[in-house]
Amino acid sequence: MDRSGRAEGVHYIDRVNHEQRDSYARAVVVAAGALESTRILLNSQSSSHPQGVGNSEGALGRYLMDHFTIEGAGGFIPSLRSSKREPVGRPCGFLIPKYVNVGDSRDGNSKFLRGYRFDGDGSQELYGHAFMMPEFGDAWRERVRSEIPFYFAIEAQGECLPRWDNHVRLDPTRKDAWGIPVLHINASYGENEKAMAAAMRENITAILDEMKLAEMTPPKAELSIFGKNIHECGTARMGNDPKKSVVDRNCKVHDARNVFVTDGAVFVTQGCYEPTLTIMAISARAGEHIAETFRRGEL
Repeated sequence: MDRSGRAEGVHYIDRVNHEQRDSYARAVVVAAGALESTRILLNSQSSSHPQGVGNSEGALGRYLMDHFTIEGAGGFIPSLRSSKREPVGRPCGFLIPKYVNVGDSRDGNSKFLRGYRFDGDGSQELYGHAFMMPEFGDAWRERVRSEIPFYFAIEAQGECLPRWDNHVRLDPTRKDAWGIPVLHINASYGENEKAMAAAMRENITAILDEMKLAEMTPPKAELSIFGKNIHECGTARMGNDPKKSVVDRNCKVHDARNVFVTDGAVFVTQGCYEPTLTIMAISARAGEHIAETFRRGEL
């Protein structure tokens, strides 16, 4: 970064020989994944950006989100058995889109904000049921060959609300293999996620009851661990107000006119679906904006 706050390029370390190198450019796009992009920005400290690029108002690193799931539910389908092993052990999968807190269902009775969706599959269990029998021998081998059962599995994935308390910062004591400070992550699920999880469990249990599955396993009581789903978003959020956000609507860092962030770090909310396609869309949009500003001579 130069003294005016503009990026001149990037400094990096060759991962094989550890040589320090510089590469110069008129614009820098940071797209290393939400947490790594934020780590790069926090570590990019200079006289013009003493707290890191994009962190003049302290918003960088805040509002971390990750999807949570209610897992482990399922059971055997009594009416489905086969004497033939399918070429693909999981011949079908499904996704039930979000239907709570949308459209006409916004009746004000929901105990939580936002929503969740379901996914799962039907799969052949070739040996699992046999191993649970009292003894092993020809009898169960013959049963496996003639009666391969099908198992139904379902889980729900919910949206995590953006909260100021869920944040990352540079760890003052720990560094990576190249001597660069790593992130300290402080994140947990709040009351909204817990209320949503209760509804998710209730819905899953109702579905399993209607299917009348054998050897049914209920959904787990606990939420998945924060970070388990690796759908992390936020920490360099988009917005019009530089005091409350890190990048503008074109993914340009507010306080560095030629630095852009084009990954999940810029998300303000994450929805209940995987973020990849949205990341691709905002990246293409930011790329078009960068090209246009080049044509106008602004970069």
